[in-house]
Amino acid sequence: ADSTALAAFSSPKLGALGRIEEGRLRLDRTVVRAPAIPTEHLDARVPILPAPLGEDGLLVDCALEAGVHGIVAVALGAGHLPPPFLDALRRADRRVPVVATVRPKRGAILRGTYAFAGSERDLREGRIIAAGGLSSAAARMKLMACLGAGYDRAQIAERFVLDDH
Repeated sequence: ADSTALAAFSSPKLGALGRIEEGRLRLDRTVVRAPAIPTEHLDARVPILPAPLGEDGLLVDCALEAGVHGIVAVALGAGHLPPPFLDALRRADRRVPVVATVRPKRGAILRGTYAFAGSERDLREGRIIAAGGLSSAAARMKLMACLGAGYDRAQIAERFVLDDH
């Protein structure tokens, strides 16, 4: 959260796991841990592509032409993408795994609150992997680890299930 402060780290999505009270650890929640990913290398090319309003998908097409191994898309709000950008992601998903996160520090990719073109409903109706519980940087590292382990698309999607909340 801050590169130079004593309190450099934060947990913006979930808050603290616990705290120290009178010299004792008090845990308020536990973390469900997924099995480790047996990664052999972390050299996959995985760009993080933001989807601001008006984005036409050109960045997605350029990334594919450059030979990326996967894509992390950063959606607006609760999983909203400009329709041309979403179309480009769907085309990309035929060739490489595509993981979607959200831009806000807190939140998730909703499932059916909105119904406009490019809403979370449209994002979820395809094969794009929803990981709204992760930052774009964390989703990128996880996708790189999955690719470095040789996982196929189904195995990659399974590894992100816990991150879709």
